[in-house]
Amino acid sequence: MPTTNLVDLLAKVLDGMPDAVVVADECGTIVWVNSQVEPLFGYKPDELLGVSVEQLMTSRFRAGHVKHRAHFSSRSTPRPMGTGMPLQGRHKDGSKFPLGINLNPLHARDRYFVVCTIRDISDWRDIKMHLNALAAETRTVFAAKGQPGTTTQPQVKMTPQHAKELSAREREILRFLAEGTANKGIAAHLGISIKTVETYRSRLLHKLNLDSLVGLVHYAIRNRIVTP
Repeated sequence: MPTTNLVDLLAKVLDGMPDAVVVADECGTIVWVNSQVEPLFGYKPDELLGVSVEQLMTSRFRAGHVKHRAHFSSRSTPRPMGTGMPLQGRHKDGSKFPLGINLNPLHARDRYFVVCTIRDISDWRDIKMHLNALAAETRTVFAAKGQPGTTTQPQVKMTPQHAKELSAREREILRFLAEGTANKGIAAHLGISIKTVETYRSRLLHKLNLDSLVGLVHYAIRNRIVTP
């Protein structure tokens, strides 16, 4: 296969990935991005070409990232970025959100590049926080077992939300949300639009009198829609 055709094929493969992909050179300058950067960061692909990759980060991480970038170039091995520390991305509108990033070195035509695959991990972070809290609650219950005046039965506050029945589709979407599936994944699995998933999510929050994804996860676990 001619080189130009192979390059075009690779570009199409990367552009079709569900995650945002950013390719930067040895100086940290963005040389290529796929179409998923726009829904994630708010920038059109052409707006990012020739821009420093640090622009996609909050100011808190920019200075340190230059040093980390140099260190990665010297080691040049695939790895997740920010292991052991939180990472925050910066949307074009100035809003911040947690990121999951994987880095892969690429050597082509005597030049060095880094291929970054990026995703928003807001939902995963919220679920992890909730499961940690639930685990702590479980340890407390077991620690109190057998002590006078204590009970090991879960104390579920009976509110109007428990009297309302969920439809089969609502339970299905709640299960996906509680398992950490992103809206895009739910839409693809059920053959519906992302907007429809968002509508169901809002409806669930309203119907169950909850205000966050953490609340939905807690409800799903308590009602055995999912098992942690």
